[in-house]
Amino acid sequence: MIIAILITGLLLPVFMFFVGYSNNYFQTLIFYILCTLLGSSNHIFVKSIIHFRAPANYRGKILSLMEVTSSTISGSALFVGPLVGWIGITNAFATLCSLAFILVGLGFLFYYKFNDNELENFISI
Repeated sequence: MIIAILITGLLLPVFMFFVGYSNNYFQTLIFYILCTLLGSSNHIFVKSIIHFRAPANYRGKILSLMEVTSSTISGSALFVGPLVGWIGITNAFATLCSLAFILVGLGFLFYYKFNDNELENFISI
């Protein structure tokens, strides 16, 4: 399972490169479909490993953190079109990767910094 995650994780940026730089409509469509399939399967593989390998008392927290970070990254992907048109595909990719890194880092900060009671007290202030 871990090898499958590594393979899909390594192939995804390669296919994303072809989506960004292919001139043919059908090539772009095929590589986009491959990117979607690889991304979805990678997400499912990671969830499976967390579900079966993570300690039972942390499983829910880890899975919820994974869903929050993936939804924020997906939400930031809505800005890809205008961002690519504004600053170019290479800079947009670097910007979105930086944004994703920051969002995941903030997710981990809240996960490790606060437990449930401290987070409720922090939000109610």
